Amino acid sequence: MTATLKTHFLSASAYARPVIPLTLSVMAGIVIGSEWPGGKAIALAVVGGSIAVIARCLARRRPAAFFPLILFVALGYLSLQPFSIPRFPPDHVSRFLGTGPWEITGVVDGRPTEYESRTRFVMMAECLASGSESHRVSGLLRVTVTGPGAGVAHGDRIAFRSRIRPIRNFNNPGGFDLVRHMHLQGVWGSAFTDAGQLVRLEPPGGGPARLIDAARTAVARRVDAAVPLPEAAVLKALVIGDQAEIPSDVQQAFRRTGTTHVLAISGMNFGIVASAAFVVFRWLLGFIHPILLTGWARKGAALLTLVPVGLYALLAGMSPSTQRALIMVAVFLLTFLVEREHDLMNTLAVAALAILLVNPPSLYSVSFQLSFAAVFVILYAFAQIPRRDPETAPPVAPGAAARLKRSVELFFLVSVFATAGTLPLILYYFNTVSFISLLANCVAVPLMGYVAVLTGLIGAFLVPISESAAILCFKLGGVVLSASIAAVKQMSDLPFAAAKTVSPSILEMVLFYASAGSGIRLVQFWRGQAAPGGTAVAVATAGAPSRPPRPQGIRHAFRKGGALAAPGARAAAALLVFCLAAGCADAGYWLYQRFWHRDLRMTLLDVGHGSAALLDLPGGRTVLVDGGGFADNSAFDVGAAIVAPFLWRHKIATVDTIILTHPDSDHLNGLVFIAENFNVGALWENGEPWHTLGYQALMRAVSEHGVTRPRFAELPRESSINGVRLEVLYPPADFLARRETERWRRDENNNSLVTRFSFGEVSILLPGDIMKPAEKELVAMAGDRLKSRVLVAPHHGSRTSSSEAFAAAVAPQAVLISCADRPGSGIPHAQTLERFEARGARIYRTDRNGAIRITTDGERLVIEPFLQ
Repeated sequence: MTATLKTHFLSASAYARPVIPLTLSVMAGIVIGSEWPGGKAIALAVVGGSIAVIARCLARRRPAAFFPLILFVALGYLSLQPFSIPRFPPDHVSRFLGTGPWEITGVVDGRPTEYESRTRFVMMAECLASGSESHRVSGLLRVTVTGPGAGVAHGDRIAFRSRIRPIRNFNNPGGFDLVRHMHLQGVWGSAFTDAGQLVRLEPPGGGPARLIDAARTAVARRVDAAVPLPEAAVLKALVIGDQAEIPSDVQQAFRRTGTTHVLAISGMNFGIVASAAFVVFRWLLGFIHPILLTGWARKGAALLTLVPVGLYALLAGMSPSTQRALIMVAVFLLTFLVEREHDLMNTLAVAALAILLVNPPSLYSVSFQLSFAAVFVILYAFAQIPRRDPETAPPVAPGAAARLKRSVELFFLVSVFATAGTLPLILYYFNTVSFISLLANCVAVPLMGYVAVLTGLIGAFLVPISESAAILCFKLGGVVLSASIAAVKQMSDLPFAAAKTVSPSILEMVLFYASAGSGIRLVQFWRGQAAPGGTAVAVATAGAPSRPPRPQGIRHAFRKGGALAAPGARAAAALLVFCLAAGCADAGYWLYQRFWHRDLRMTLLDVGHGSAALLDLPGGRTVLVDGGGFADNSAFDVGAAIVAPFLWRHKIATVDTIILTHPDSDHLNGLVFIAENFNVGALWENGEPWHTLGYQALMRAVSEHGVTRPRFAELPRESSINGVRLEVLYPPADFLARRETERWRRDENNNSLVTRFSFGEVSILLPGDIMKPAEKELVAMAGDRLKSRVLVAPHHGSRTSSSEAFAAAVAPQAVLISCADRPGSGIPHAQTLERFEARGARIYRTDRNGAIRITTDGERLVIEPFLQ
C-alpha cells in the first residue's frame, strides 16, 4: 500500500506541469548527445524499452513513474545525432575539403551579415568546376567576402573562385569550439573570396524567403533614410532584429550598463503587435452580427491575431528569443479558444520544447539560453511571492498615482529578477558585471523598449501603405533613441559602471542556481508561506486574526512542528548546505590553482599565425609574452576572442607583466584588448618606435590605464620572482644607435626582446622572431646562458631562423612552434624540423597539438599538448 502511494505521489509531483520535466529531459538528451555521440543503437533500444514499459503501465492503469522522462532523454539524444554524426551523400561538399581552387556556384542561404570590411553568409553549394572537371554538389559552405560592397542577399545565385577549406578551431583549453558550432548548423566547409571576384549569375527569384528579405530591406532603407547612425542601427535592431550595424562603442555602452537585452526582439515587441492586432480585429468582428450571437468575437480576434504576429516573427528574423516570444504569445491567444487560463511556466516549457524539436542545436545558442533563463527566473520568482488575500489585506488605494506606484514596483522586481537570473550566463559569455543595471534599465526600457519600439513598429507596418508616414514614425523613434543612447553612454562612462570579471565554470553556475532556488524555498517555509507540496497557504488559522508568525530559532525551526520541519524544507536545506560546501571546495581549488601553487607553468596558446605565451609563476604572478593578432583587429581580435577568454577561464584578471617581443601585428595586436580590459602592471618592450595602428592603440591603452612602461635601458637584465629567474638576453642596450651603421638587416624581427625563464634545473627560452643574423649575435653575447630545456622556436620555425649554431647553443629537449595550418607556406620549414629532430628534441606544434602546456617543479618537466 505504501509503495503504491509513493509511486502515485512521485508521478503526481513530477507531472503537475507535464511539459516542464519532459522539456528538461529533452535538453539533457541533447547535452548527452553532444558530449558522447555515436550511441544511436543504445538510444533506440532505450526508446523501445521505455515505450513498452509505458504501454504496459497504461494497460494496467498504473503510473509510468519516470519512464516518460527516460524516453524523452533518449529522444533528445537521437534528435542531435544527424547534426553530430551526419551521413553525407556521395556528392556532399565536405568530400572536397582541402581541394581547389574551384569555381564555386551556389545560392545564398539566409541573410548575410555585413561587417566593416567583410561580408559573411552561408551558401548552399550547387557546382564545383575547374577547367574540364565539374561536380554537382550539395551541402552548406560558410563564405567570407573581403572588401566593402558584396551586395548579395538571401536567395541570390552567385559564383566565385576559392579553395574549400575545413573549418578550423583555435584549440585552447576552454576555448570556443567553432568546429562543433558550425557542424551543428550543418556547415562543414568554408570559402574565401574578394568582393570584386564575386558574380551574381541571375536576377533574384521570388518565393517566401525573398519576399520576407525584401520586406526587411524596405524597412531598413526607410529607417536609414529617416534616422542617422547610430540611432538607425539601434532602431533596426529593435524593429527587425538586425544588430549587425550597431557600432562597437554603442554595444560596449549597452554591455557596461546591463541593457543589452533591450536590443533584442522580445516578448515586449510581440505584446505590442498582438495587443494592437487583437483590439483591431475585435472591433471589426463586432460589426458582424452572426459572430456576436455565437460569442466568437474574442475567439475570432485571437485566431486572426496569429497572422500579424507570425508575419512579424518572420520580419524580425526568427532568432531564438523571437521564437520563444512567438510561441508564448500563440499559446496565450489559443487559450481564448478553450476558455481557460494558461500556466505561464508550462507555456514557457512548450516554447522551449517546440524550438528544440525543430532545431535541437538551439540549446547552445546564447540568445536561447539568456531569453529562457530570464523569463524562467521572472516567472519562478513571482510565483514565490504570496498572493494578496482580499479579505485580510488592506484595500488597494485607487487613482493614477497608486497604479503608477504599482507599475514602478513591478518593473523594478522584473529588472531585479531578470538581472539575477541571467547573471551567471552574462559572466560566462561576456565577462562583464554592471553595477548600474537597475538604474540604466529605468531609462532604457521605458524609452527604448516601449516608446521607440512602438513608433518603430508602427512605422514598419506603414511602409507599404504610406512612406511619408512611416518615415515620420521612424524620425520620432530616432529622436527618442538619440536621447536614450546619449544617456546610456553617459552612464557607461562612469568609472564604477561595470567591471570585467573572470568566467564562472559550469559547476559554479549550477551551484548558483541550485543554492538560489533552495534558499528561496527555505525563506518561504521560514515565513510559513509554503506547504510541503509547494502551494501557498494562509499563515493564520481559520477563525483567528491574521498576524505574522512568531520568529523561530534555527534549532526549533527544524524540530517537529517547526517551520522547517516539513520534508520539502529539509530537502531544500540539505541542498543549500551541499551547494555551500561544494562552493567552498571549488573556491579552495581555484585559490590553489591561482595563488598557492609552487610550480612554474607556461601555456603556448594556439593563436594561428602568431605567438602568445602565458607564464604562471609560483605564487600566482603572471607574465604574458606577446598576444598574437591578425593584421586587422576589426576583422578578428585575437586578444578578445582567444587570449582573454583563456585568462578568464583560468580566473586570471590581472596580468602583472606584458612582454612585447616586437611590434609585428601577429605578436602585438592581441595585446590591445588585454591592456584595455585587464589589470596590467607593466609593459616591457625594446623601445623601438613603430607607427602601425595596432602599436598606437596599445600605447594609448597603456597610457589611459596607467600601465607602467619602463624604458628599455631601465629593464632589469636579470630579476627573480618567487624563485623564477627572468633574464633579458637581447637585443643589445645600444641596438637603436647601431641600427643605422651595421650592414646586416637589424629590423623589427631581429630586434626582438629575447627572454629566458629559469626555475631550478628547467629553463624556457622565448626568442621572438629573431633570424639568423640576430641569432649569431645572441650566441656571441649570451654563450652558455642560452642553454634551455624548452625552446619556443624563433620566427615560427621558418628557415630564416634556427641556425645550426643557435640550435647547438640552446640544445633544447623540447621545441614548441607557434604556427598556423597553412600548407605550402613553409612555416614551419622542413629543414628546421629536421635540424631539431636530429638533435633528439621533441617537437610540438600549435597547428597540430593546439595549446601546449608546460609544468615544472624545477626538476621534472611535464609537457601536455591540448590535442594528442
